[in-house]
Amino acid sequence: MKKPRKIPEGEFRNKARTKRKLIEAVGSSLRDGGYEYVGVNRIAGHAGVNKKLIYRYFDSVENLIDTYFKGIDYYTPAETSKPTKGKTTAPKEKDPASYVIEQIEHLKNSTELQETVLWELWEDRCFLHKTAEDRNRLTETFIASKHLTSKKEKDELKTLISLLIAGGYFLTLYAKNDRENSFLGTDISTDKGFKMVKDVIKKLLGGQY
Repeated sequence: MKKPRKIPEGEFRNKARTKRKLIEAVGSSLRDGGYEYVGVNRIAGHAGVNKKLIYRYFDSVENLIDTYFKGIDYYTPAETSKPTKGKTTAPKEKDPASYVIEQIEHLKNSTELQETVLWELWEDRCFLHKTAEDRNRLTETFIASKHLTSKKEKDELKTLISLLIAGGYFLTLYAKNDRENSFLGTDISTDKGFKMVKDVIKKLLGGQY
């Protein structure tokens, strides 16, 4: 009986290095070309490897993209402009206004996240579900930390947070794709416009929860 070929240690290292480069190349493709350009050729080009290796190591480009999204967390911590690994937890001492502003600011600072949200809006892809789940779980954890006594209060706060974050997301994505950047006179891409948005959020949420 023929013995299986013993794989040299160096080959293992090269495989791990190539897989890491391909996974990182998904993020690079998102940042540089947007979600519409995250494909086999662009990913392989960013990684500097033959595109056949995508199929060798991941079976398909969909599995590669799924691996990329499983390995990142866009929402923890929200202060950084890059995705970070780790368990999603919400800061328990934050007030609702600060929490909402933090989430909007993080989107403003992350091209990857902007493209991912746009991708969510246009396509129902399994590998995008994790981002939505992370976002929902973080908000649920934050609301639980407020120790509200009634279900009605919790539901009202969740709805208000959803509306404000969604509005901030829309203004950010609108400014990203529109030449004038302004929606009904509000340009969240400018310091003045974002300050106005933050002031209104604080006014709406201040002292209520």
